[in-house]
Amino acid sequence: MFLGINGATTEKCTLEEDIRVAGECGYEVVEIRSDKMEEYLKDHSFDDLKALMRQCGVKPWTINAIGMSTMQDAAGEARVMKETERFAELAAAIDCPWIVACPGGHDGASWDEIITKSAASFAKQADIAWKRKISLSFEFLGFPWASVQTVSQAWAVVKAANRLNIGITIDTAHFYSGSSTLAEISALPVQALAVFHMNDLVDKPKAEIGDYDRVMPGDGVIPLEEICKEVKRIGFDGVASIEIFNHDFNKQDPKAIAKKAIEKMAPYVK
Repeated sequence: MFLGINGATTEKCTLEEDIRVAGECGYEVVEIRSDKMEEYLKDHSFDDLKALMRQCGVKPWTINAIGMSTMQDAAGEARVMKETERFAELAAAIDCPWIVACPGGHDGASWDEIITKSAASFAKQADIAWKRKISLSFEFLGFPWASVQTVSQAWAVVKAANRLNIGITIDTAHFYSGSSTLAEISALPVQALAVFHMNDLVDKPKAEIGDYDRVMPGDGVIPLEEICKEVKRIGFDGVASIEIFNHDFNKQDPKAIAKKAIEKMAPYVK
């Protein structure tokens, strides 16, 4: 697998700092947070950004993330499509192959309603991305409010959307909190997996888990070894990327955090 780092892990860094830290610590790819990229582009060009990544020896893999991208009303869907247009423009300009999109809430909708509405919206997003030869990855969220909480649900939406340029993101925190199973990974075609997000979680009830309960791989309760074995068993040899939202990390040296993260992640994926 190729080792990547998501800009959430070095949350308080600028995009330039993210890229330099990634290169210095031995990561091969970066997942770019869209807000950091927009800030960078206020004073730099796309060519500047591509030159910086070449200089640091890293490549872009995803732009993160279109939030609440499904289950929207008309105004919300218009916002989603506008963001998709912009993200696709950014991705194409720097040769970044993937955009990540996350589901909206369920608001008590039935699963039939969720899959029908989500697939329709996701297909529209995929069509927008396809115009710029960009692919779209659906990242399920293991929160009780989310409309799509498991591997199998995400894959069902992607299959129903029926586009060539779509896949899913598996995040170990959401895998655990949403109670996905190893069998769901086993049933997944390897080509459907766009990126594998790695992290761990503190010990607390699943229904109470939030993004900022994440910790370094091996420091929490997620059965990472079993999950990683199953991901490798289906033949995945793509990008394993560390994504850890953690307020304490923001008080520490980002290079030290990135270095520790790659050390903690490597035994599970190499």
